[in-house]
Amino acid sequence: MKRFALLVFCVTLGCQSAPPPAPLVLRKPMADFIDKKALAKRFAPKKSFELIHRKPMPLPDEIDALLARRSLLVESSEVNGEYQIALPGVYCNVTRMPRAEALKKMNDPGVLSEPTLSKTDLAAVEMCSLSHAIQCEADFGLPIRQLPMLAEEAVNALAALTDGWIYDPQAGRIWDRSRWTEGRTERPRYNLPRSVSIEARQQAGHYHLRTWGLDAFGIPNLELPVIRAQNVETLRERLYTLADLFIDEFEDGFDGRLTLGAVSILALPKKTIIQHRGPGYNVVWSHDDRATVVLVDPKGSVANEADQEAFTNRLSSPAP
Repeated sequence: MKRFALLVFCVTLGCQSAPPPAPLVLRKPMADFIDKKALAKRFAPKKSFELIHRKPMPLPDEIDALLARRSLLVESSEVNGEYQIALPGVYCNVTRMPRAEALKKMNDPGVLSEPTLSKTDLAAVEMCSLSHAIQCEADFGLPIRQLPMLAEEAVNALAALTDGWIYDPQAGRIWDRSRWTEGRTERPRYNLPRSVSIEARQQAGHYHLRTWGLDAFGIPNLELPVIRAQNVETLRERLYTLADLFIDEFEDGFDGRLTLGAVSILALPKKTIIQHRGPGYNVVWSHDDRATVVLVDPKGSVANEADQEAFTNRLSSPAP
C-alpha cells in the first residue's frame, strides 16, 4: 500500500527535481509610477538667441529708442563690448561669440528636417563678420509666457539695428527675415511655435515626437513615443496643443495629468520610463532624461510598446 501511494505521488507531482518557476512579470499601470515631486520642479527659465550680423552693435541709446517705439520701458548699457538690456521683468546679457560657431549653426540648425534658409539667404549670412549670443532671464514672479516674448523684443531690436540673422538654439531653428516678421503679429496669446519646435525620429518601425524649446518657459520638454507613420502629422499638431496646456498646468501646479478631448494622458519623468522599460522598448533621445517627460496612457503598462501604440492611435483619432 505504501509503494502504491508513493507511485501515485511521483506520477502526480514528479519525483525528480522540477525546474524553478518562471519569474512573475508585473504589468504595473503607468499611474503607479507618478512622481508629483519630480514633476513639480521648475527650471530657471532662460531664453537664448544667437545673432550673426553685418553692422556693428549699436549704442545703448539706439536700442532704447527702438524698443521705446514698441511701448516698452527699457534701459541698456555697454561695458567693454558686452551689453545688458533690462526690460520689464527680464534681463538680457549680450556677449560676443565665435563667428565660426555661429555660421556652423546657421548652415545646420539642428533638429528641424526642412531647409530653413534659401541659398540666397545663406550667401548673405556668409557675408556677416560679427556674432553675439543673447541670454535672457526672468525676474521671480514673471508670468511663465512673458520671458520668450520679451526676449524676442530684445533680439529683434538688435537684429534690426545690426542687419542680423536670428538663430534659436533651444528650438534648433534659424529664422529667415520674412518668416520672423510674419510671425510677429499681435496675438491674444504668445504664438508657441515661435519658441518651440517638434522633431520626429523613426526607429524600430515607429516614429517618436519630441518638443524642443519648452525649457525657455522653465519646464521640461515633452516626448510622445511609439507612433504609426500615418499618425505623425496629426500628432505633431496635437503635441503643440498639449505643450500649450502643459505650460498652463505648470503655472497652476502640475499633478502629472493632462486631458485632450476624451483621452486622459499621464506625464512621467523620462528617468522612470528608462528604469522600468520592457524588452524591445527603444529610448530614442537618451541624453537629457532630466529635462524631459514622456506622455503615456495612465492605464497602460510601463514602457510597453503595444500599450503605447494603442494610446497614440486613440490620441490621433478625429475626436480624441
